[in-house]
Amino acid sequence: MFNRAWFIKQSRFSVFTVLIALGVLPLAVFAQDQDQEMRIVSAGGSVTEIIFSLGMGEAVIATDTSSSFPSEVHNKVKVGYYRQLSSEGVLSLNPTHLFAAKGAGPADVLNQIKAVGVDTYVFEQTRSIKGLTKLISEIGDKLGRQAQAKTLNGELTQSLALLPSLKRNATPVFLMSASERGIMAAGNNTVPHLLMEVLGIKNVFGQLNGFKPISSEALLQAQANLIFIPRHQTQGMSTQQLCKTQALRLWSKIQGCHIEIVDSLLFLGLTPRLPEAARQMLASIESHDTQAKSAPTIPSDE
Repeated sequence: MFNRAWFIKQSRFSVFTVLIALGVLPLAVFAQDQDQEMRIVSAGGSVTEIIFSLGMGEAVIATDTSSSFPSEVHNKVKVGYYRQLSSEGVLSLNPTHLFAAKGAGPADVLNQIKAVGVDTYVFEQTRSIKGLTKLISEIGDKLGRQAQAKTLNGELTQSLALLPSLKRNATPVFLMSASERGIMAAGNNTVPHLLMEVLGIKNVFGQLNGFKPISSEALLQAQANLIFIPRHQTQGMSTQQLCKTQALRLWSKIQGCHIEIVDSLLFLGLTPRLPEAARQMLASIESHDTQAKSAPTIPSDE
């Protein structure tokens, strides 16, 4: 009778032997036990957050640098950015599983990791409510946490249903970056677009697909009165400093320096905290609206 477990173990023995001989892997990696509990390397902030939300955080032995929530991930070993993984860095940790967001790589690295017997899963992240619940379900299936995934999706759906819609006109935009290299705006098929959608807000750059460069003139023509920017793209600058940059100087002179610096993973990641991100966006818009109404009117010189 064909013994699948024996075959896998022997196949991994051969591959490990070659990689060790070539100096690609340290000898310690060879000690992996086929029957041990899950040892997960998670690459991608959204994927990592969902794994923890499903109660499997203790099985995570390492994450990539984009994984910043929950706080426990800061105590995990880092394997670099999820798009720039190395087979040596991952395999040296003796993982049983690699959970990665689409875009992780390079592809040859993922193939090397898979070739030595590490269960490797790359998850699609369609930026929609359906895409999020599907992502949670798929990760739950691979973790054997189907019941927890169903519960989490139920809580997510309920929280989204309770979100209020914005009752007034607002023209916020989400910029991935605004620097001397140009301005990058969030179009459709992005989490910022999804947040605006669930709040009933029109994304003035919704005709764009993904994050695309726009001109300073396009930003002015959009008449955006509030800009959201992820913290990791601010280079440590304050809102006032951002408003003085070449990219935003003219906009801020016309519209005022109304910028909200937001948590990158919360506003860019497809995570169970989507309702929280929507509430924060709504609160920022309403706060800006209140401030604008209470601001004193500057008399004309005429």
